[in-house]
Amino acid sequence: MRSRRGSRVWGALLALGVAACGGSSADPDLGLEGPPGAVQGNATARQNEALQSTGATRLVLQAGGPGFQEGSAIAFDADNNFVVLGYFIGSIGFPDGSSFQAPGPELNLIIVKYHHTGRILWVRTFGAIPGSSDPLRSRSLAVDRWGNVVFAAFSSSPVDFGGGRLSPGGFLVKLNPNGDYVWSRELHVDDGLLQDARVETDRDGNIIFAGTLIGTLDFGSGQRTSAGGGREPSAVLAKFSANNPLIWVNVDPRPSRAAGLAVEDDGDLIQCTQGAEGPGSLSGATVTKLNRHGRQIWSRTFEASGGYLLLLQVAVQGNTVVAVGALLGSAHIAGRQLKADLPKGLFIGLTAGDGRDLWARALGRLALSVAMADNCCRSRESAEI
Repeated sequence: MRSRRGSRVWGALLALGVAACGGSSADPDLGLEGPPGAVQGNATARQNEALQSTGATRLVLQAGGPGFQEGSAIAFDADNNFVVLGYFIGSIGFPDGSSFQAPGPELNLIIVKYHHTGRILWVRTFGAIPGSSDPLRSRSLAVDRWGNVVFAAFSSSPVDFGGGRLSPGGFLVKLNPNGDYVWSRELHVDDGLLQDARVETDRDGNIIFAGTLIGTLDFGSGQRTSAGGGREPSAVLAKFSANNPLIWVNVDPRPSRAAGLAVEDDGDLIQCTQGAEGPGSLSGATVTKLNRHGRQIWSRTFEASGGYLLLLQVAVQGNTVVAVGALLGSAHIAGRQLKADLPKGLFIGLTAGDGRDLWARALGRLALSVAMADNCCRSRESAEI
């Protein structure tokens, strides 16, 4: 793979089976020898049991080509098959010999569904329509309980995902479990910008979209304008039915930016937003719980002295919410005074019922994401902000 950055990121997304509470990425006793990029799918029953309990790497897959590649999101279906979303320029190839040419000259999207053993089930690519030169971007996708794939995307050029030409701006797209087109819709914005999207699905297949708006949007229920009369950013949260129609949309009246999003089993929502004092500046972070109708249940705001406090992603399991991000300076959370002379990863645990902060830790570096299983949480981190 010539794009080293793409190789690292794509590889990181597809190194699967690392346990939430730790574990080695290699164990000679488990017979996981093999060339880089090989699919390790022939472990014995004893080895499988050990892999589950030790957190060793079960599967490593690679994709590459002469241009740029980067993975941006991964999601699992009910059968532990997984869907990967990424970008590429030029062409991209896979170990099974298949290759795909980019639809457009700039950044294009690629979605790959893998069987849980690592076998490719299908690949879809999307780009701006012929004659356009703008990139097509996406940061998040979700898989519902039936295996349908949903993602949000953005482009300054028209795009056709299979249902006809869509005007430049934001888009919400749904594919069936076989990767076939189901529907797409425009996320219409007048004289502005919609960015930083995250999508999730609830138990009924409804789609929750989180983004940041500068300007005025109309998703079908009338115009909503961001803070400062459309001049400042505002976090947006919207819910769409499984069949496309808008159910409700909220636009934060305060300057803010969307960050993390999680859905509880009963359909209630947990959202992280970042305060925005002005262009390029951030002010505190807020974790909010809303019911399935979009009405606030509780909200907690956390701030730092002498630096900043970021909350970038959130996860929920049972009655525990974990929000992660970064801290520089000091912050008083859950009865503790946290201090960070250099940026550190920030972890905050709250009760899902009332938002009470249970614990807080400043560890490692910037925490970019979090997942929870069996009351453990695992985070991906970075050395830079």
